[in-house]
Amino acid sequence: MTQPRGAERGPGGHWTIRPGRPDDADALVRMRKSLWPDSSAAEVGPLLAGHLPRSYSVLVADRPDGGIVGFVEVAVRDYADGCSEGPVAYLEGIWVAPDQRRAGVGRALLRAALAWGAARGLGELASDTSPDNLASRAFHEAEGFQEVGQAVLYRRPIPGP
Repeated sequence: MTQPRGAERGPGGHWTIRPGRPDDADALVRMRKSLWPDSSAAEVGPLLAGHLPRSYSVLVADRPDGGIVGFVEVAVRDYADGCSEGPVAYLEGIWVAPDQRRAGVGRALLRAALAWGAARGLGELASDTSPDNLASRAFHEAEGFQEVGQAVLYRRPIPGP
């Protein structure tokens, strides 16, 4: 069976990787909130309305039944820790529905992000995750990412005058 361009097939079914569009907003809001609890619906409109610079993209994994099962956000950054030179493609976020994990959707989204970076002449894709997110770390390592360091981040309020 021939698959449509951009289509992938895995144990979880058939999906197509495509740019996000305005009618994906409700699903994307739910998915982003699962990944980033502080995200808001107001952020999604500009992501899908075509108002993003060429240096940012939202791609979704879409099944023929119309259900979106995941997304990836990828951007161009001037530099990233551990990369040999900038600019670089940066995996801002990737998320797959729990019932579709380990079915190849994440890999298909990652391939689309790599193709997006290659189309812009970029030679490296960087990413990050928290040290305690073992599932994300396992995904990154299984997909050929190399850990280049860990950081402990701090904050402190500035006393008023």
